[in-house]
Amino acid sequence: AKKLELRVLERTEDLVESQGILNSILEHSPVGIAHYDATGILLKVNKGFEKLVGSDRAELIDSNIRGALKATGLVKAVDESLSGQTSSFEGEFQDNNQKQKIRLHAEFVAMMSKSGRLLGGVAVFDDRTDQHDAMLSLKIARVSFL
Repeated sequence: AKKLELRVLERTEDLVESQGILNSILEHSPVGIAHYDATGILLKVNKGFEKLVGSDRAELIDSNIRGALKATGLVKAVDESLSGQTSSFEGEFQDNNQKQKIRLHAEFVAMMSKSGRLLGGVAVFDDRTDQHDAMLSLKIARVSFL
């Protein structure tokens, strides 16, 4: 019994350490990341997501991701993920404070249990404003040189 107790303790420590590493990776990722349950309630967000939507974590956690994103195309992509599909969004997005408008690319992935039950989803958000602006500049330059 003592060996089993020691083994459980070691595995628990390993899990806690592993969770800490994953949390650090998530938090410091250069993209916005959000994890939501099967009804769209936000369970976890990183700094990138907070910055993207212009709200802090305290406001976001336990709120619905649809309200945090608001844009019709994004809400549709969330709903598709909550129906078990993978979905994406590409387009303009303005934060909740109306301070920044960006060109956003977002991917939404449904999370399923082993038995096939929908658990929720994970979304990854990438600000592609610089790439979009550079492509527009290239197109303008190309047209002006022709």
